Amino acid sequence: MTRRLNANGVKPARLDVSLCCGAPATGELTVARALLRIVPGRLVDNHAEIDLSRTVFDFGDPGFWALVRTVHSSVLDAAAVHSVALVVATYCYAKPDDRP
Repeated sequence: MTRRLNANGVKPARLDVSLCCGAPATGELTVARALLRIVPGRLVDNHAEIDLSRTVFDFGDPGFWALVRTVHSSVLDAAAVHSVALVVATYCYAKPDDRP
């Protein structure tokens, strides 16, 4: 399988990601932290991505969610480039926006 280049033109290394996804306030972050007490890895918390994006935009403003996604992608790219073996990421399902 050929890996694509990231936004910086760098071919990322292998990165394992465990995604803790659920409805709002159902314990995604708690589960992620518990997992990281058992296995070595790094936490990518969706709350932190949102908080960072709120320094630029008000919640939900045009461009807000695009920035959240960009921050998330950049964090995963950086983790892969710098050989972080495991990232445990949290994500909140938002009905009806996240329907297939």
